[in-house]
Amino acid sequence: GPAGSAPFWEATEPLPVLAGPQADPWTALNGAFAEVPWRVRVAPGLAVAAPVVVVHWLEGEGVAIFPRLEVEVGEGACLQVVEIVASADADLLAVPLTQLRVGPGARLDFGHVQLLGGGAWQLGNQVSRVARDATLRSMTVALGGEYARVRTDSALEGPGGDSELLAAYLGGGHQMHDLRTVQLHAAPRTRSNLLFKGAVANNAHSVYSEIG
Repeated sequence: GPAGSAPFWEATEPLPVLAGPQADPWTALNGAFAEVPWRVRVAPGLAVAAPVVVVHWLEGEGVAIFPRLEVEVGEGACLQVVEIVASADADLLAVPLTQLRVGPGARLDFGHVQLLGGGAWQLGNQVSRVARDATLRSMTVALGGEYARVRTDSALEGPGGDSELLAAYLGGGHQMHDLRTVQLHAAPRTRSNLLFKGAVANNAHSVYSEIG
């Protein structure tokens, strides 16, 4: 269930949504309709050896589903998280929201894998807040869906914060991959790196945009 029994697995208050330079209505829609968010909190100083894997399996015809994952890594802690959003070949709308908070001196390695069926649409958001001397490594892999949009916001909120945003996508048939990013350097002496790569075939398309 959303709250497990492992020592590093703890329910916490919802993280505030970072809207970025331009507000995204899909974050508000997820906040209104998400039923049971997954919440992961790592205590300060704790290094979690094994990755945490969260799978959102979506099903239903003609439905809208609002998966939500909130991750908070305490000061000096380390964590690896893999999130998978997958579905059968159904006509559905997925509106996932992932919120990541990396505390001072902490490290989070995060992977998001999108494996939606060929008839699904996605309007997704990933929001991260990186504190002083903290490190975030984020990798998004987009493979499924008819139209699959993901917006990645990363705010560096403390000096020495480091954020690396990576993505890979493959499209075929009539797929459309839509990737958008926001990198906000809200403190001095911060660093961010961005690398998005992919390939499309047949009548598939992709688009990348940086939101300013």
